Amino acid sequence: MVLTAASLAHYLLERDLVSNASLVDGDFHVDDVSHRNRVFLVLRGPHPGYVVKQVKEWKSDSIETLASEAQFYSLMRTEPKLASLRQSLPHCYSYDADNQVLVLEFVHQSPHDSQDETRFSVEFAKSVGESLRQWHRDTSDANLFEDFHGSPPWVLSLHRSNDENVKPANAELRRILKRDAAFGRALDELREQWRPAALIHGDMKWGNCLIASDTALPRFIDWEMAVWGDPLWDAAGILQEYLGAWARLGRPYEEIAPPIQAFWKAYGEDYETFPKAVRYAAARMIQTAYEIQKDEENMTAPAVRLLQAAFNILTTSGEAVAIYFGID
Repeated sequence: MVLTAASLAHYLLERDLVSNASLVDGDFHVDDVSHRNRVFLVLRGPHPGYVVKQVKEWKSDSIETLASEAQFYSLMRTEPKLASLRQSLPHCYSYDADNQVLVLEFVHQSPHDSQDETRFSVEFAKSVGESLRQWHRDTSDANLFEDFHGSPPWVLSLHRSNDENVKPANAELRRILKRDAAFGRALDELREQWRPAALIHGDMKWGNCLIASDTALPRFIDWEMAVWGDPLWDAAGILQEYLGAWARLGRPYEEIAPPIQAFWKAYGEDYETFPKAVRYAAARMIQTAYEIQKDEENMTAPAVRLLQAAFNILTTSGEAVAIYFGID
């Protein structure tokens, strides 16, 4: 069964996730926001909304990814040792393995959460840092996550890739990484420094940290890439949002330094590890550059700026990086 906006009501009705009354009353509304997967936002007036995900291409890797996310939610729901973290997640209502459909809670966000300024507030940075610290602390038991073991992020090996099935823009980006030995050495060093110690999100970014309207705590969404990995990679995902805003959008240093400091202090990691986290963030900037121009024939200006900033960070000593980005 392939879900569509038109067929979704019937699918949810069959599974007792909506009622005939809610459909008749006109509270039922569907938005198709599909990208890599089929994704539908279901709004039901005063009733809880849903995010409905279904694989778009019935390939083994797509099916395994959605199944892994479903397994993650099942573990989080049933394992008593992880009960304290459930408030940081949307609720999972259903997983239909036959049709590869996952039904999750739609998180109603704070009225101001969609505005850029919220992301640059010290309060937001502190809240995300505290929640991420608790997450990594409470998921540090490797025995609970033996099914989630993974490898270091692919971007740390991008300079060694020979995949020819990419558009010219990313082929050029890869050639730059290979041509400059400093890039390769830095990425190799980061790969060697990979230290798995917790269940990590794997794709931590602002868009996956939602401030719900019913709490000041962030909800972390989109757990398709969850693996047993290096916690600093998640922290780097947040840092790269600020650094990317500085490099790509020209946000002034004075604007990004306070939330970076607030996030890192709330995250509670030793300041000696901050340079490594920033270098991870630089690798994430390379990944972002790769992703934003994956369909382009020529390298884009935003990707070039991200790549240049990543190079500057990766080839700067840890002490200088720490001072430059406001962590003394």
